[in-house]
Amino acid sequence: MNNFECIRKVHIVFGRDSDQHVGMLIKQHMGKRVLIHYGNSTLIYQTLLDRVKKSLDRSGIFYIDFYTADVNPGLAAIEEGVVLCKRQRIDFILAIGDNAVVNRAKAIAAGFFYDSSVINLFLGMDKILKALPIATILTTSGTGGENGAKAFITYNEGSKLLKYETNSNLLIPILSVLNPEFCYKDGLLQIGLSVSQIIAQIMSYYLTPTDNCQIVDSVSESILSTCIHMALRLKDDFEDYEARANLMWAGTLAHSDVNSAGRDYDPSINILALIISTYYNVSDGIAYAIIVPAYLEFMAIKCKQRLFRLAQNVFNITVFGEDESLIAANTVKSIRNFYHKFELPLGFIDIDGSGADTINILNDLKAYLANNVVDSKYIITDTLSVEAMLAIMSTYRN
Repeated sequence: MNNFECIRKVHIVFGRDSDQHVGMLIKQHMGKRVLIHYGNSTLIYQTLLDRVKKSLDRSGIFYIDFYTADVNPGLAAIEEGVVLCKRQRIDFILAIGDNAVVNRAKAIAAGFFYDSSVINLFLGMDKILKALPIATILTTSGTGGENGAKAFITYNEGSKLLKYETNSNLLIPILSVLNPEFCYKDGLLQIGLSVSQIIAQIMSYYLTPTDNCQIVDSVSESILSTCIHMALRLKDDFEDYEARANLMWAGTLAHSDVNSAGRDYDPSINILALIISTYYNVSDGIAYAIIVPAYLEFMAIKCKQRLFRLAQNVFNITVFGEDESLIAANTVKSIRNFYHKFELPLGFIDIDGSGADTINILNDLKAYLANNVVDSKYIITDTLSVEAMLAIMSTYRN
């Protein structure tokens, strides 16, 4: 187990009607002039917006709306938000919606104290030295934006859409209000995408060759098992509150230190998701759904013992007396079967792509690696390994 540090400052308020107290909570955190940022994912919850505004009114807090419709947090909308915050002397940002909304709010928070274009902070040209405090109210689960330090931004360079990521503890929300009732409208696909993102986050640590991490591994397996079980419950009843609550909290835990502390981090899944989601202009969740089974299938060769644990502790696959290769294959098959039940895309063809896109994706990856320092011990820096994974993604479909 490696040495590690944990820094988490987020105040989490979880449960039914928790959003009705957001005004009082923001006031406790010294917010006086609030930007309410939301997107398309929030509009189906007009009652949530109304409840939040009434709560802010009761606490005597000034607020202004900022709506954007982008699937990905684009630079133009972010810079518009920065200008609005400066003009209105905003001192607190409240993000209501999905991960795109939270990411955009984080970029605006960082840009408020920065005199040049926000893109520079994501290109590594300057460091984030200060940011506005952020609160979140999620309308989906599994993304981790409510307690994570990462943020991403999309940027048009000529005719090409690029996505850049940054990581700063200054971007960890100071407050996150989680009401599982506001995930009720997540249908079959979105439930599957939530679990897919949780699996992606956990696998980025779980399959690394770090020894003696029993407690961390056990927590990871418990989160995975819970997610799969609760998602299957929700398949029969979208308004099963207890299943929604467990899935939402599992998503928060998956993006905390409890399942990663002391383990190495493999950036391969996240870098590929960054590139593929940008190339096809789809959400990270869609990219993860395609990447993770292919990643596991490829890594099964190197990590048979890890997939052996997954088989036994997550998927209840009989392991005694069975061949390790067969167990690993059955574990990957179990994940694909689960994804299929939730109508997740399993290959490029499901998002109107094809194997012919592989060359362009590899070129985008080479450009990324040329501008970012990535540990060479991971498969993302090995062209042949990435080609093998992309070949798997090209052959599967839902």
